[in-house]
Amino acid sequence: MKKKRKKRRRYKIKNILMLIIVIFLIIELITVLLNSNKNKENTIVKKDKQTINKSTTDESTSSEPTTYLNNASKTDNFDGEIDEKIQDIIVKYMDSYFKSITTLKEIDMTNLFCDDAYEEAYINQTAISLLINSRKLERNKMTIGNAKYDIIFDDIDKKNDTVTVKVLENDYFHFDFMKDIESKAYEVENTFVLKKTDNTYKIKSLRKVQDFYVMITNEYKTGKSDKDAKKELDKMKEDYISDFKDEVSDFKTYLSRYEDKKDTITKTCDYKYDRTKALSYAKKYVTSRNSKWSNFSEYGGNCQNFASQVVYNGGVPMDLQGDAIWKYYGNDLNETKSKSGRSTSWTGVTFFYDYAKANEGYGLCAEVDINPFYAEAGDIGQVGYNNNYKHTVVIIGNIKDKNGKITDLLINSNSLNLENYPLSGYVYPNKRIIKILGWNKA
Repeated sequence: MKKKRKKRRRYKIKNILMLIIVIFLIIELITVLLNSNKNKENTIVKKDKQTINKSTTDESTSSEPTTYLNNASKTDNFDGEIDEKIQDIIVKYMDSYFKSITTLKEIDMTNLFCDDAYEEAYINQTAISLLINSRKLERNKMTIGNAKYDIIFDDIDKKNDTVTVKVLENDYFHFDFMKDIESKAYEVENTFVLKKTDNTYKIKSLRKVQDFYVMITNEYKTGKSDKDAKKELDKMKEDYISDFKDEVSDFKTYLSRYEDKKDTITKTCDYKYDRTKALSYAKKYVTSRNSKWSNFSEYGGNCQNFASQVVYNGGVPMDLQGDAIWKYYGNDLNETKSKSGRSTSWTGVTFFYDYAKANEGYGLCAEVDINPFYAEAGDIGQVGYNNNYKHTVVIIGNIKDKNGKITDLLINSNSLNLENYPLSGYVYPNKRIIKILGWNKA
């Protein structure tokens, strides 16, 4: 009996020792894995590629930016690594910009610019103020409760104490009036010129390729004194806001007429527009490009080219008959009735409008300048300012309130690539709709 008990004790002790060893090994393994993951998370800079991601929820909460990698091209003066001080000033700008547009509360960003760059600082401030104040006038609640952005360092050119940085910005929004829909903007171009002073960088100039910004930079001529710059830029903003008030008023009238069942579409066509196929194409190629067609992004924009492809895929044939033609057989401009080249109506914003308005007989059957609330998926929208239409979008649906009433239109577009974006999100005060009905055979 005694020997048996002794053996049992030894067996138990042996088991306990083995268990302790196993537990120790497991703890050690977990520690190694955690440290490995931590090191991965803290790895910021690698050759060739650099991206910064930032998420926000509302005014009171935000998450820290995570730096990871994505497309940064090398130049003769750039080895592929991003100076943290360069990152810092750009992230500071983007954080202030994003907080301004999500809360619609303007943040003064002039302190991020060089002391001798007041004109450039005020150009930026005016553009952001224009966006905020125009959205405050909107019929919909344009604040953004949930948003995030990625910034991609695409190109850097260093010359002495000056650095030119091209940054591509991807935005992801949930506007408060359409919380269930995520709006996306891809590869918004930002070109920062930074100057190094006292071992830190400040912004010397900035150009953003987006509606509210180009409305200022395309019209304003630099080279003025601080006083004159402020006076002219303030006047420019006031004029745009006045135009925008008129646009908001017009949309209220359109809504009233729509609810009263006025402005109905009565025009008929030989063949109906296939909106299902048009919508499918608009969703498939909003961020990518169909290799069957040329990409005009580098030649003034791909917006109308994309819209024409959508209409064509909805069953509307190319038109070589009559005085008004609409065609694409190749890159080169060709206004003849031959099956070669392309017409201006295929790739030009105002030229497509003119074609849609003028065409009779064979080809596109459409109505222009319709009440926007009668727009459907596959219809075409055009936006601009100073009565000059600059950009074409594709309607992919409408947005309704909790009572089922239409409050806005949802669009996709190329150059700038926008997905599930509200038409009211554009600061451009001029907006018009082209109703695509189908096509005629004779």
